[in-house]
Amino acid sequence: MENKFQKSHGGRDEYVEIKKRSDYIGDCAIRATAIFLDLPYHEVRDDLFEIAKKRFNMPNADAVVYEYLQQKGFEWKKTIYKYGKTKFRLGEFPINNGRVMCRLRRHWATIVDGVVLDTWDCRYRHVGRYIIND
Repeated sequence: MENKFQKSHGGRDEYVEIKKRSDYIGDCAIRATAIFLDLPYHEVRDDLFEIAKKRFNMPNADAVVYEYLQQKGFEWKKTIYKYGKTKFRLGEFPINNGRVMCRLRRHWATIVDGVVLDTWDCRYRHVGRYIIND
């Protein structure tokens, strides 16, 4: 079953007006995490920035996002493969019930009940590590 796509800014659009492409920012980790945890965008943004400051890093960094979600009690799952060596694309990812946050190449995205929520259609990208919130 193919996962559907729905445009979502993860709650950022509640705080700022997003009308055109230049209004987009590199906030995929914040957006995907807010959707995954069903928390307000500003709360997740502030928490990730705090961890990033302590680590002298950026909030989109893998280590920052991993630490934040581990603090929340989540465990990352290893990449799953189809036919032994090929990674699943986000659009065909088999674990799609509930909330699933996925690490793609240079991007983060979240699936909610079979729908990829993101600012752009990234379903063609391969899924690396992922985390489940049932």
